[in-house]
Amino acid sequence: VTIMSFFPTSRSRIVPGIGRDTDKIVIVGDYTSPFDDKTLVPFSGPAGSILESCLHAARLIKGEVYLTNVFKSKTSLPGNRANTDFFIDDGKKRLFTELGQVHAQALVEELDKLKPNVIIAAGNPALMALTNFNSVAKYRGYVCVSTKLKRQVKVIPTYSPMSTLRGNFINRHAIVADIRKAKIESAFPELIRPERTIMYHYDTVEEVLEWLEHFENCEKLAFDIEVINYEV
Repeated sequence: VTIMSFFPTSRSRIVPGIGRDTDKIVIVGDYTSPFDDKTLVPFSGPAGSILESCLHAARLIKGEVYLTNVFKSKTSLPGNRANTDFFIDDGKKRLFTELGQVHAQALVEELDKLKPNVIIAAGNPALMALTNFNSVAKYRGYVCVSTKLKRQVKVIPTYSPMSTLRGNFINRHAIVADIRKAKIESAFPELIRPERTIMYHYDTVEEVLEWLEHFENCEKLAFDIEVINYEV
């Protein structure tokens, strides 16, 4: 007699990517959640709901993008040690464990079979698996180039949707902005940088005044400012 349990199995399973190999946008998350493990679909549960709302805000739906994770099975470690079997981030160093490196290599092999024009790296592990960078906070929204794939593909780092569940609600606005940028970049495979003229040294006061007059008459002018606690 075979007895079938209705309780979910404690053994983690491999959760494959979902989408078409012709999708022009790929979103790579970091960890497989218990929700992903039950449905065998990445970005399920709360993180998936957040991603879906961000996609809608950028005028996209899940069916238009390819979804996958770096670590395709849920962690086996409890509590504060969760996920350290794949990835270590103590604030000073970020690196893959031996098992995490296996997952990262499998991700590269998966993406090499696809034909995206842009990849959204949602979280530090995703960014590390695709480029030589290791901090989304430093490069968020910047259009990088993959260094781990067989061909160069544009990579846009953004925050993990799961991070917005831990009090970082404002990160959702950043995710939406990055998805909108990815949507624009997905129209073509080339990396096209905007042309800029950098002026940083002036020899005389008169030259400074000339440039101030030039800036006053600019049709568009932008400044980079730093804000702490809503104060400039």
